[in-house]
Amino acid sequence: MSPANAKLNAFPVFLRVDGEAVAIVGNGEEALAKARLLAQSNATLRIIADNADPELLNFIATAGAVHVDVAYDAAHLED
Repeated sequence: MSPANAKLNAFPVFLRVDGEAVAIVGNGEEALAKARLLAQSNATLRIIADNADPELLNFIATAGAVHVDVAYDAAHLED
């Protein structure tokens, strides 16, 4: 593939999250990595994960994040 046709594997995004509520939807290592990174900000974390892994549950408890223990629904993003 030529450089002109190359596609990104990841898309870096920078957002101002100070005082905002941020939702992380999912479970496992990727959700935990995102949660750990966002915990370093002033955002309020809402983690939507049914049957969350024990490591993610431990993080939620220690970080003071809000855990929504149900399957994702678009209504979870309303607030």
